[in-house]
Amino acid sequence: IGASLGGASEELLGALGEFGSVIGRAFQLRDDVLGVYGDPEATGKPHGGDIHEGKRTVLVLTALAEASEAQATELGDLLGAPGLTDGDIDRAADLIEATGARAHVEALIEKNMRHALAVLAATPMTDDGRTALAELAERSVKRAH
Repeated sequence: IGASLGGASEELLGALGEFGSVIGRAFQLRDDVLGVYGDPEATGKPHGGDIHEGKRTVLVLTALAEASEAQATELGDLLGAPGLTDGDIDRAADLIEATGARAHVEALIEKNMRHALAVLAATPMTDDGRTALAELAERSVKRAH
């Protein structure tokens, strides 16, 4: 909005839109990982909140797609089940990890980060603007909460 109000070119507006979209996806993927593996003290979220809620995030959907039949059944039974214990949450996290879903999502986060930085590098803008946006991207994606 600021760039538009400042009279930015269509090229810059398009690049900023692409940057925002890509970083937004990476941010959400990071949030999905933190929803399962994040430290509640750092995130302010309950331990395994996404598992408790049965959220079908990219992380969970990837795990279910890559899981063996037994893993998929066990994980499916845990997702959103009433009365989950910390042990159940840890088991769900272990199942997700075992399918390779966490590594896959981490790779997607990194791919989106590289894409966003490439957009910034190829976009005519001030060095200060590029640096500020790169720092914003870094904080959004490499966060622990």
